[in-house]
Amino acid sequence: GIFEFNGKSFSELPATRQFLDGKAVTSIIDGNNALLVGTSKGVFRYQNGVFSVFSSELNRLLSQYQLNKAYRINSKQFAFGTLLNGLIITDEEGKILHILNKNHGLPNNTILALTADSEGNLWAGLDNGIGMVNLHSPLRHYHDIDGQLGAVYDAAVLDNKLYIGSNHGLFVTSFATSKPSFRLIPNTQGQVWSLDVFDN
Repeated sequence: GIFEFNGKSFSELPATRQFLDGKAVTSIIDGNNALLVGTSKGVFRYQNGVFSVFSSELNRLLSQYQLNKAYRINSKQFAFGTLLNGLIITDEEGKILHILNKNHGLPNNTILALTADSEGNLWAGLDNGIGMVNLHSPLRHYHDIDGQLGAVYDAAVLDNKLYIGSNHGLFVTSFATSKPSFRLIPNTQGQVWSLDVFDN
């Protein structure tokens, strides 16, 4: 179960023992007038003696990547560190904002500790080293591991989509996503030297 310390003694919170039976608790953080309880089965909101799923989308990822640490960045963002795939950052409702792993700039995918500094940067203690995430940066990191894009020559944004011109062709992805997935636009294979937007 989960116990509350009132300064003198511990008391068990209602319904926690039954709900957590067989689930390992990895973290408990303040979730805006509720507790966010991280377990081996995902993250759950505990409020007034009742557990509810914090985010089905998040829990699907955590069932694969194994939640290890949780941290409240501020009143609107939470960070969830995994053992197998880096960091997942959500808003206060559990919507995934960013997935940061070795493919997106972290030196290692195993998160062992999380904290923030006075400037709002998120620091992650990793299996091998320390990573710092500047959450206020307008820049995002993308590492083309399999070489799909080739040598990038130009980029342009149109209708909330990011277009990349390279020596392999013209590629596009949603500009709003935290995890870009580029696809080749048919019949554009070959050198794309420049991109310009004219009258939308």
